[in-house]
Amino acid sequence: MLAVPVRSVRNILIYAIHGLTHAGTEKNLQLLANGLASDYRVFFMYGDKVITPGRAETLASNITLIPFSYDNNEVAVPHRLTGMRPHIKEIIAQHEIDLIITASPGYAH
Repeated sequence: MLAVPVRSVRNILIYAIHGLTHAGTEKNLQLLANGLASDYRVFFMYGDKVITPGRAETLASNITLIPFSYDNNEVAVPHRLTGMRPHIKEIIAQHEIDLIITASPGYAH
């Protein structure tokens, strides 16, 4: 049997369109980011249209913040986001992301 090399998780991307707001889902992602930042390289990607002032300052200083702009966010399923800049695929490749963590609010389902 051929042995497959195991690559451990090093780089984590936490993604949320409203990631820097004070709502429950977003706050949970912020808490996860802070909890993981001592053991992993954490990248926090968030949309730049809705931000609660001061939220970025609650994140650990070693978390890399990645704001993104977008043209349209369709709330109806399948929640299509158009015109994302930078695109999430670019971020995944550039930072060699091993794990993506995201969440959506309960009302979105």
